[in-house]
Amino acid sequence: MTPRSASTDRAQAMSDTGASPCKYPPPLGLLLALSFIVSLLALTALIWAIANKLVHTPDQDDARSIFAPGEGAEIDSPSLPHHFDTARSGIDRSSSGPVMWLIGMGVFWLIDGSIHGLAASLELHLPDLMSNSAHMTFGRMRTVHLNAVIYGWSSQAGLAAIFWIIPRIFHTQLRLGWMVNLGTTIWNIGVAAGVLAIANGWTDGLEWLEIPWQIDIALAIGAACFVAPLIATTRARKVHNIYVSGWYFLACVLWFPMRFIIANIPGLHWGVEAEICPHRAD
Repeated sequence: MTPRSASTDRAQAMSDTGASPCKYPPPLGLLLALSFIVSLLALTALIWAIANKLVHTPDQDDARSIFAPGEGAEIDSPSLPHHFDTARSGIDRSSSGPVMWLIGMGVFWLIDGSIHGLAASLELHLPDLMSNSAHMTFGRMRTVHLNAVIYGWSSQAGLAAIFWIIPRIFHTQLRLGWMVNLGTTIWNIGVAAGVLAIANGWTDGLEWLEIPWQIDIALAIGAACFVAPLIATTRARKVHNIYVSGWYFLACVLWFPMRFIIANIPGLHWGVEAEICPHRAD
């Protein structure tokens, strides 16, 4: 008798029960190859557009646009400072409050996440240390650690840097600072509710998206509150061109709420269940 593989037996069982076979996603190599081809096509189109002068390429005048008149290669002197005086223009004063609020809450979650990470590490060496408490098990502690660090610390530290740098490179004060504070408050409420839900076993089961989608609504609202101040500050800038880092900051803050909402749409992503054939024979 010819030996049969397990996959053949499963396919035969599905055929006998009338269930359709599992449809697996395309292999990763194929997806990477398609992404590479698309990237090459996009790069080719960009080079063609530049060669035909359809896209403006930066020159020295554009590079000088981030400096005020008289700034550049001149020697510094008390009467003619080489740098833009952010203190005199009130730029730093307008940003300091929202930035310190973001940094303060970020440091709190950094400490909280580090404590949970240490506890999860101890679980590997002393598995019975906290076995009497369900929310102190390794699986929950490590997940709380990851979410506290990425959503509590890293996200807010990055936003603090953005709201500190953007007014400086745009030579204008931060607009709608109160909305940044509101977004920070809502964001931290969402993070706190999320880590508590994870510690109590309520999770969506997707890595980096473990926070339940019901709580993710608060995070999405908090993230959306950061968009308006950034756009208002950009519109009020005193320089003509936007520096490279400014484009990255704008893209980060504008795209994150949309990507986060799409990633947390209920029923769109199934986490662990995506690896299990929905038509398996019982």
